[in-house]
Amino acid sequence: MYSYQGEGFNFTDPQIFNFLFSYQKGLFVYTPIFLLPLLGLYTLFKLSRYHFFAFVVPMSIVIYVLSSWWCWFYGGSFSSRVMVVEFIPLFALLLGIALQHFKKPYRNTLLASMLVVLFVCQIQIFQYRYYEIHWAHMNKEKYWEVFLRVDKLIQRVNG
Repeated sequence: MYSYQGEGFNFTDPQIFNFLFSYQKGLFVYTPIFLLPLLGLYTLFKLSRYHFFAFVVPMSIVIYVLSSWWCWFYGGSFSSRVMVVEFIPLFALLLGIALQHFKKPYRNTLLASMLVVLFVCQIQIFQYRYYEIHWAHMNKEKYWEVFLRVDKLIQRVNG
């Protein structure tokens, strides 16, 4: 049985920007830790253009294909689950390259940035768990209304 009747890809109208940056489910909005490994692309380019393009070209194709799905936000999930779950190892490698090759002050800044974005992500996951961040219907206004706000949420959860 084909369970995807009436669903499919729209390759002429990929939602790349929304897929990566929207308030509804954008990868970099809800999992900003994925931005930091992109610094590793600079190092990778300096070390080996072959490896740089071996990462960038397939990843660009993956983003194009995934953002072309009719439901580019992939339903009820936190962030862009098709990227977060499947591609953590690749982004972790890029992050490792950046950490290995950055000089000490830049490495420390990167590590501090990692702590900040992990903290933001943990708050957003807490908000998502208790429906402050809606699983499908977030927008810019709602996002900034609840951004890092846990005061009322904690009262509601404990109340």
